[in-house]
Order: sequence, then C-alpha cells, then structure tokens
Amino acid sequence: MPIKSFDQLYNEITSEDPERAVHLAQLDQQMKASVLLSNLREREGYTQKELAQRVGKSQATIARIESGSMNVTFDTLADIVNHLGYKIEFNIVPVD
Repeated sequence: MPIKSFDQLYNEITSEDPERAVHLAQLDQQMKASVLLSNLREREGYTQKELAQRVGKSQATIARIESGSMNVTFDTLADIVNHLGYKIEFNIVPVD
C-alpha cells in the first residue's frame, strides 16, 4: 500500500464528506486563533497567569484557549485581546 501524504488524506476525507469538511475548516480557524492569541500574549510579555489575572479568568482557561481545547466565545476572545491593547477585525469570505 503506498504511503499517502497528509494533504492527500485530508482531501480524500473532505471530498467524501462535506459536513466533515466544514467541521475541519472550523477547527482550523479555531487553532489559528489560538496560535495568534498565544503569540500576541508572548509578544506583549505576559505569562498565561498574568494575562488571566488581567482579564479575570483562570490560568487554566487561558491555557485551554491557547491550546485550542476550549471553544472560546467571541466576547471572551475580544476581552482578552482588548486587555492586551489590541482589537479584533475579521473578514467574512466565501468558502473555497
């Protein structure tokens, strides 16, 4: 059996099941937001604990958000970003 790349497997799965494709796209966006938040926190020089204290959340909550294991609400994400001195801007674009 030939070895398949991740992209090949991903394309097979998503082409066979459109609902799964939507779910995977949502997870991808959630992970991107998590990584961006973590990078922003580090760039501004805060530990997870320090940021948590600023926004009134637990360090564990910040860790779960940054790891992508917690589906953060828009309000919570905006609050965290605002406390770091930034704002959220986004675009809505058609799905490929």
